[in-house]
Parts: sequence; structure tokens; C-alpha cells
Amino acid sequence: MSASSGSVKGRIGALTRCALCVAMLAVLGVFEIPLPVIPITLQTFAITLCGALLGPFEALAVVGAYLLLGAVGLPVFSGFAGGIGVLVGPTGGFLIGFLPSVFFLSLLLHKGLRFRQDKPDRIHFALLRLFAGFLVFTFFTYAFGLVWFMISYGSGFSSAFTYCVQPFLLGDAIKGAALLLLYPAIAKIKPTLYAFGKRG
Repeated sequence: MSASSGSVKGRIGALTRCALCVAMLAVLGVFEIPLPVIPITLQTFAITLCGALLGPFEALAVVGAYLLLGAVGLPVFSGFAGGIGVLVGPTGGFLIGFLPSVFFLSLLLHKGLRFRQDKPDRIHFALLRLFAGFLVFTFFTYAFGLVWFMISYGSGFSSAFTYCVQPFLLGDAIKGAALLLLYPAIAKIKPTLYAFGKRG
């Protein structure tokens, strides 16, 4: 197989991985549990999965494509919402914050997740990196969302924290625990995703 052929197949594989993850975001991102101001959604969980499965730039491209689909009007945001108004609205900072969040999450995990039952020390290290990555992801998402919300509403930190962070801490803890429990599956799916474009 020539270098050019390998390069083309590699690009096809990358596009396939990204397309699958964008589709996953579009499907999971619309479901929500209604709460005042900001609903709890599966959006963040799906994006953390993308960060764990993809490299930093692929994960960034996937989230960027997802936000672009929503910006042009496709109903891919929570509650089947779409349009540029959602991005520039008072809760748009959380959506924009997904970009740096998923990049740094993936960057922290870029060496890959390897599930080795014969080497529990590697399992513990990978789980620790995954947990640390989720904390980093959560921090950047809330940081962007809080600042955006405070500017939009002219509110102080305390009230913004009460509306935008406090109601979701339990949900985030559950999502983080679910991500850790899914670690073996993530470790097995990742090689399959990267097998696209290498066959033939």
C-alpha cells in the first residue's frame, strides 16, 4: 500500500470517527430533564465520551461541528433547540465552553486507554487520568458558562453559581461515575474506531 493510499484511508477513517461522534452528540444532546434556567442533559456525558475516544483535535472538530449544526438551526441542542440565538443566549457559554473542555480532556488522555486485566496498576492509572480529565472538563465548562451567564444577566457570582452550578453537581457526579464504570467499554471501542481506514 502506497503512502498516498494510506494517507487517504487515514483521512477517511478520521472523518468516519468524527461523523459517528457528531451523530452521537446530536442524538444524546436533545434529551433533557427540565429544571429552572438550565436543564440537565446527556450532552456533557456524550461530549466527555468523545474526549475519551478521540484525539484532541478530532474531539475539538467534532464539538465544533456539533455547535455549527446547532447554530445554523438544526434542533440538536437540549430540548430540540437550535439557532444562533441559543449560542449567544445567557446559557450559550456552557456550549462554547465545551470546545476548550473537550480539547483538554482529550489532551490529558491522548496516550489512550488500555484495559489490561493482567496489569491492575495500569487500570488504576488510566482510571485516575480519566477522572482527572473529567474534572478538567467540568471546570472549563462551568468557568465559561458562569462568566457568560454573569455578563448576560448582570448577576453576581453567588447567584450565578446557585442557578448554573449547584443544581447540577449531583448530576455531574453521576455522569463522572458512569464514565468510570464504562471505562472497559471505552478502552475496547477506541481501537475499533481507529481501525477505520486501516483495513484493505
